[in-house]
Amino acid sequence: MTKIASSEKVRIERDRFVAFSFAASDMLLEIEPESGLISYVSGATKSITGCTASELMGQSFYNLLQPGDRHFTARLLHRIQKGGRVPPVVIRIVQQNLSKVPVIIGACKLESSKNFFLAVTLAEKILQNAGNHEGRDDASGLLDMESFSERAGKVMEMARMQGSDAKLTLLEFDHLSEHLKKVDQQSVEEFFAQVGSYLRSTAIDGDAAGMLEQNKYAVVHDTNISESQIRNYIQQLAHTATGSSKVIVKSAVMSAQDGKLSPQDTAKALRYSINKFAETGADDFSITNLSDSISGLMADTMSRVSNLKNTVASDSFQVVFQ
Repeated sequence: MTKIASSEKVRIERDRFVAFSFAASDMLLEIEPESGLISYVSGATKSITGCTASELMGQSFYNLLQPGDRHFTARLLHRIQKGGRVPPVVIRIVQQNLSKVPVIIGACKLESSKNFFLAVTLAEKILQNAGNHEGRDDASGLLDMESFSERAGKVMEMARMQGSDAKLTLLEFDHLSEHLKKVDQQSVEEFFAQVGSYLRSTAIDGDAAGMLEQNKYAVVHDTNISESQIRNYIQQLAHTATGSSKVIVKSAVMSAQDGKLSPQDTAKALRYSINKFAETGADDFSITNLSDSISGLMADTMSRVSNLKNTVASDSFQVVFQ
């Protein structure tokens, strides 16, 4: 093969890979690992970031993100080994006009470079077409309670179908709010960003972690990490942020392994468990698996029906016409 023919083959291969990349992505970036400084960018930069490609050069990619997504993205990228990649996850880019643009990023690290290579795709239409409600807490980047319930049902059902025993770990802070009041706002924001980053990076799919309500959190993870490891790490974050050992993290864990339930019943069971934990907290939460959850759901339903019958039978109600 002549040099010219060999060079032409390399060019064709290069163009082919570039075409494949843009077929699946809207923007491509190369960033430095520690600073996140952008050394290469191409694609629909204006519609995604609000900046031109030349304006993005030399900026930190992390600074373009919603604060709650910065720690998570950095943690995610630094887990990539040379020659490895991370699966696509949803993060949010904040434009100069403060509009938040949800995007899906995938990333890899080549053997020949220390930098990270990112493919960025606009996510809004994809999420809408999939019927996903993507509500998130701004400070932590975690899914809100409704979004998490939906995501948890899907990933736990998938794990069950694959024969994996995914776990749902639920966390509750005691005395957190009172001690955070003594800390400056920047440290508070940093704390919630770190909590969100850790839980999302622990999640079985890179994102199945949620903020259920103030001081209550949840994550779906595999069996490579335990409930106690998650609880202890989060508690250490709280102690570091507040400077107090009086902040306590309580936890509960549920197993997804129950082959008798249909996907619909799995989703109902998880939603019931999550709502129950948000209502009662860790101390009074006794559900350990999906079967327990379904039993509790049925018992609560029967109790409501019984109460309604008693109300009707005793005429303890009034009918109001409008």
